[in-house]
Amino acid sequence: MESLELSRGAVSMACKELRDWGLIFPEPMPGSRKVFYRPEADLEKVTRKVMQIRKRREWDPIREHLRDWIPALEADPSPEAALFLERLKAIEALVVAADTMAEAFLRGGPVGHFGLKLLVGAASNLPAVMEKVGAASNLPAVMEKGGG
Repeated sequence: MESLELSRGAVSMACKELRDWGLIFPEPMPGSRKVFYRPEADLEKVTRKVMQIRKRREWDPIREHLRDWIPALEADPSPEAALFLERLKAIEALVVAADTMAEAFLRGGPVGHFGLKLLVGAASNLPAVMEKVGAASNLPAVMEKGGG
């Protein structure tokens, strides 16, 4: 702990959070009262667990807020609301695309069959897809048409 410059309390809280995430597991050591931990060694399992928790804590609330905000802005006829609405719809399209990929990966569907390399490969193609689609403001229209 000294080499990391962390207090015992900080290490204890970090271990509790990692345990809650399922990234480390307590390992009893014969003859010792100390708690030792074994890390999850499977990179794909770690990625799935982190993605699942981050999705639940971050992406899901964003989607909920967008579901509330977009209809409210659609009812506002002002030019400022129209501009903000266009931007929120572009954000929503990107979040939906990322969420769809995450869900497929978490379900172990086609992405899970090919593994993490496929997911990373698809993410690396995102700039080319965005360039093909054009400006982010055009993304919702393209997504609705099913094109890309």
